[in-house]
Amino acid sequence: MVIILTYVIRPHLPAANASVVLKKNKKRPALKDLVDSVKNRRTLPIFLIMFFNMIFMAAFFGFLPVLLSSKGLDPLEAGFVLALNATVYLAVQPFAGRLSDSLGRKRVITLGLALCTLCISFIPFLPNPIYIGAACLMAVGIGCVAPLGEAFIGDVSEEQALALNLGIAGSYKELGEMTGPLTMGFVGQALGLQWAFLMVGMAGIGSLICLAFLREVERGEVRIEKEKSFGV
Repeated sequence: MVIILTYVIRPHLPAANASVVLKKNKKRPALKDLVDSVKNRRTLPIFLIMFFNMIFMAAFFGFLPVLLSSKGLDPLEAGFVLALNATVYLAVQPFAGRLSDSLGRKRVITLGLALCTLCISFIPFLPNPIYIGAACLMAVGIGCVAPLGEAFIGDVSEEQALALNLGIAGSYKELGEMTGPLTMGFVGQALGLQWAFLMVGMAGIGSLICLAFLREVERGEVRIEKEKSFGV
């Protein structure tokens, strides 16, 4: 189905003046672009935020079944809780996008990261059934950040660098997807599951620090900058 869609969907072609930049970028090694991304103050904060959000997501959905088992839930009950959280995560994303259009992306991302940091830190310490509500709030937080991170990249990227920046963001996300479960596994094995969740919550403070460096760009400003880059 994906292969068929690649032939059906026709992407917007870049401006003619951007073709020179595209040909020039093709000569650059992709790995160098990934390394150079740490120098770009405009996009690095949102890359790091997406990295931390994937730590939250992978640690939460990966080790929530272990937590539910420790709380005494049988496989069927745990399955219902996991399905509930997946449904919340799925349902909140369109609302997060609509809300960001009116309040701004940074505010909604801030809300999502704050929920993730608080909820994942305290979920294992909460009694039944309060921890299930906290888990749903955690899913809300992840669902706020996940789509808006890519939208934010679209806001701050020049048109000829949009696909490149989305690809770099994917690398940061995969790195977070590795880091989250590894952290949970090592800390959980050494100190216990509660400390593992708390440790990931403490690491999430780094995502809140990144917000201080996140500069939201107005859409009109993006359009003007893109026109300048294309010589319009």
